[in-house]
Amino acid sequence: MAKRGRRAGRRRAGGPSYEEVMAEITAKEEKRRQEREQRATQRREDQEKLTAPAPDPNNRINLKVDDIIALGDPNEMMVEILKTLTDTEFIPDPGEYYTFIYNAKTPRIEYDQHPLIACLGTFNWGFRGFNFHWALRGGNPYRNYTWDELPTGRVHLVRQEEIQDMRSIPYQYFRLTSS
Repeated sequence: MAKRGRRAGRRRAGGPSYEEVMAEITAKEEKRRQEREQRATQRREDQEKLTAPAPDPNNRINLKVDDIIALGDPNEMMVEILKTLTDTEFIPDPGEYYTFIYNAKTPRIEYDQHPLIACLGTFNWGFRGFNFHWALRGGNPYRNYTWDELPTGRVHLVRQEEIQDMRSIPYQYFRLTSS
């Protein structure tokens, strides 16, 4: 009878091979590694939530910016903005920020139908403002707005805490008046 090695003699008949055992160990180690990575990712996400600044309660627009931008159409964006910025005034105060719908009547001029302005002064004919949309476009940002060309007769107040968010929304709507 031929002499067999010590391992061969002790191996159980029908048991898993060395390769099968190693494959099982490797699979378990991979599963543990993935679980550790998931726990680490969850801890990082939880930590980010704890350290993220809370939304400013005075900013009515910040949580809606992405949804408004996703609308894509300037008219649809403006409707959503006006639904959100419900504080309105008949006469804007110099030094404050406003947005409104504007329909210019001067023939053959280009205008922004949805201005975002810093009010510079009020007059008997209307008001003057620094239009952020025109400034972005490279045009003259100093614009005059007459009372008769405000279809709603009101302007919507944009709070100091909201101006940066408002400036990030591309809702400007440049139009050309007819002749």
